[in-house]
Amino acid sequence: MAKKIDFVAIFFISYTLLFVLFRNYLHSFLPAFFVAGVCSLTLIISIYVFSAKKRPYSYDRLLKEFIKRPGFAISLVSKCLKNPSLIRGENYIANDNAVIFFMYKISPLSPADLLSVINVTKSLGLNKVFIATKAIDRKAYSLLDDEKIKLAIIPISAVFKFLKKENALPELAKTKTKLNLIALFSTFLDRQNMRFYLFSGTILIALSFITPLTTYYILCGSLSYFMALLCLSPLGKGNFKKEKVFDAFKENKQISIDELLEKENKV
Repeated sequence: MAKKIDFVAIFFISYTLLFVLFRNYLHSFLPAFFVAGVCSLTLIISIYVFSAKKRPYSYDRLLKEFIKRPGFAISLVSKCLKNPSLIRGENYIANDNAVIFFMYKISPLSPADLLSVINVTKSLGLNKVFIATKAIDRKAYSLLDDEKIKLAIIPISAVFKFLKKENALPELAKTKTKLNLIALFSTFLDRQNMRFYLFSGTILIALSFITPLTTYYILCGSLSYFMALLCLSPLGKGNFKKEKVFDAFKENKQISIDELLEKENKV
């Protein structure tokens, strides 16, 4: 799903830039509209074909497997290193110079996660640490202010390339994720994105006073403001589909046949 959103974002960004460029040189709306669309679509197809040929599956597919199977990543990397002198922990491997933690989670690592990394690193007497993870919460970095520890993140792409180089990539089936429009619009209209739409709208409308393409800048700026308004609406809370979930858990008040006969006899 994230990859599809990336492709949609690349298309709209490239299309907007190319449209402004071609509109300035072609001096006509329809040719610029058509040429920009064709070029943007060609760019997306080229990126997709180029990325699909080199890898048996995507980085996200391997990341998902590491998240679902804790300890799988460190097991694969340890087998490739073939170094019996390494210090091996539950989620880390270390030598005399540095330590590598494998901490894959759906969400960024929390301050508590980073605090455990700091404590283990200090107990090993090291000051250089690498963390193979998706991301780290920005607030967690403040814990390093008083520590003499150098930290760096190992992206999933680096782990993927290392395992591929060592012919140790696990055999994973490709998963085809369907485009979920509800999730897509929930991402675009998340309330936290309001400030970004307001900023971009203000910049575009301000630039309309100094560019010859006044109409298009005002139009795009107004569209950004409209998206900001949608973020403030109930749609910004993800209320795209109101399902009556709790109704299925209510007490079943249907009367049985015996109870119905009993009531009729009383009457």
